[in-house]
Amino acid sequence: MPDAVEKFYICNGKDIPPICSEVSWSFRDADGRRLPTVAQRAGTTLADTRDIFLGAFSAGGAVLRDMTSHPEDRKLVRAMLLADGTYSGAWADQRNRIPLINDFWLQWGEHLANGDGKQMWVATASPSPNFNNANGVEVLQEIRRQIELKTGKTFTKLDHFWGVDPGPTAAYQLGSIIFAEYPLEPLAHGGNAKIAPQVWQKIMHPWLARIRNGEAPWPEGSGGLPGPGFPGEEPSPEDEGMQVMPWVLLGTGSLFGYFLVRWLSRRRGRK
Repeated sequence: MPDAVEKFYICNGKDIPPICSEVSWSFRDADGRRLPTVAQRAGTTLADTRDIFLGAFSAGGAVLRDMTSHPEDRKLVRAMLLADGTYSGAWADQRNRIPLINDFWLQWGEHLANGDGKQMWVATASPSPNFNNANGVEVLQEIRRQIELKTGKTFTKLDHFWGVDPGPTAAYQLGSIIFAEYPLEPLAHGGNAKIAPQVWQKIMHPWLARIRNGEAPWPEGSGGLPGPGFPGEEPSPEDEGMQVMPWVLLGTGSLFGYFLVRWLSRRRGRK
């Protein structure tokens, strides 16, 4: 993919620079957008961008959450993949273990739930402890519940996870939003980053291939379930811009994280 631009960032959730919240704030421009600054720092512009793909592990997920906070930036993100990256640092109701959900997650979720299926959000989570806060599974469950409340639409519980091995305890789908809950064993926190390449190749890649080929985001005959393909469907032949996204495990604790921004140059009309 010679025209791809790719940028890795490392950031930390607590006290050790670079702190993710500070990195996120440094991207924010006068209009409240972040993607223009991200592009500029990588030596390109949004005008030269075709698609943007976001990926993050752990604390890096908060930066990607902020990158979709502005409506114009939300429109530009083709897909987001989070590996245990939806943690919350506060409680809405600690006694009943209800985490406080940042509204940016709900705005992104509502945008996709009401969209045409040509943008995607896949998130996996673990019950690894996050100090005195809710764990990743608890947060993902609450995000799912609140998206349903905001949209009036219901996630479908899946009986598969497209052949990703190991599979989750439970997986849910609403259009092009797919959430998977993993147990502590065998993956725990860092293991979610290790399966990210499988998630990209087995779920997101076939979905992207269908869109690039001018097909519906999900195949006919799938029982009415919106999704990227049938369980175990092999990826279509790679065309421009569909290499497997590289992932590197840069931290194994909830303090550490990374995020990846990838976009294609030579902007063309979005399908």
